[in-house]
Amino acid sequence: MRRARAALLLAWPHPQGGVALALDELKYANDRTSDLRDAHALLGALKSLERSASDKTANALDAARKYLKRTRARLEADADSAARMASARGQIASVAEVMADWPWEDVAMADIRTAVEATTTQVALARAAAVADPSPRKIHKWRRRLRRLVQQRDACVALGIDMPADPVSECWAEQLGRLQDDNVLLASTACGSKLSDRKRKRLRRVLRKARNTQRDRLLSVSRLVG
Repeated sequence: MRRARAALLLAWPHPQGGVALALDELKYANDRTSDLRDAHALLGALKSLERSASDKTANALDAARKYLKRTRARLEADADSAARMASARGQIASVAEVMADWPWEDVAMADIRTAVEATTTQVALARAAAVADPSPRKIHKWRRRLRRLVQQRDACVALGIDMPADPVSECWAEQLGRLQDDNVLLASTACGSKLSDRKRKRLRRVLRKARNTQRDRLLSVSRLVG
């Protein structure tokens, strides 16, 4: 869904009419399934943290992971979640059918390159704002802009448009994704799950340390490279 939205903004950077409607439909479908995606991502993040944790911390992380596994299983079995997923699939299929009839042949190569340049500028502005004020909201905005740039460049390559590889942006996007997972974990109900007070405090301490370490490393490198 995000890749489709990025591609649409690549072809029509100032969307109107049907394009704007398609973007709204895709965003709505994406938002309605975010809890399931978060459950998958957070489980992976906890498992990664467990690999280097001490025995006491690993116990707290394991308890939180089991809690999230139950949450994911409940979501997957829930009738409302199934209905939302089916609705999202239907919306995506409808948008894809409409998009097939659009005048893609009228999209100018110069416009595509201009769109990539505009996204690149947005990434630079979002990064500068996050470095100046590394709040979760501004860092998340930096990540969203950078992810869109990577997806638009991937779309260019798929269309056969000459676009130099950009492994640095891909690496930044991956590392910012890890930081986002850490921030979401800290805000997750898994931190307030049925743990003893001692384990809950230990869990939040290790999550906060992982988040701060990842954030400070990213900001330091960002300031270094300018």
